[in-house]
Amino acid sequence: MQPEQGGITKNNSPKEFIIVSGMVIEGEKFTSGIAANNPYPCGTLTMQAPYFKQRGLNLKENFQATINVNIKPGTFVMNNPEFIFPDVKWCPEHDAETFSFSRCRIIHEELAIDAFVFYHKKRNKKEQSIEDSVFEIIAPYIPGIHYGDQVVIEVNPDEIKVNLKES
Repeated sequence: MQPEQGGITKNNSPKEFIIVSGMVIEGEKFTSGIAANNPYPCGTLTMQAPYFKQRGLNLKENFQATINVNIKPGTFVMNNPEFIFPDVKWCPEHDAETFSFSRCRIIHEELAIDAFVFYHKKRNKKEQSIEDSVFEIIAPYIPGIHYGDQVVIEVNPDEIKVNLKES
């Protein structure tokens, strides 16, 4: 898949995926737009998605929220994502941001769903509380998934480095 403009994509087809298990946790709810006192009532992903589509990644089939999966005490670094969209100015009140996406699969109960790991540079700033043990997953709607559920994520080791620490 080639982005239409302004993005970078690679054809990263791994020989094997890394399998990581974690727990679904509650996020800040800005992505979905359901946070109390949210300045983005339709959600940040709904606002950002047209910019991603312009650059070659259509997220139309996905639920407009993230599933946050904590792999603590493990951590991860996205080091070679398939999609990189630099300088996305999605909101007049914010500076442009860089967004990255890596294909993954999330497995909940007996469902295996193709999805994306969603990563943005802003998550490293102090005002964000997203830890490096939390995957933000964009996926189609998954019926029956709840906070506290254990899930498995299959990620591309060519794009994401996972450090599974012992607890």
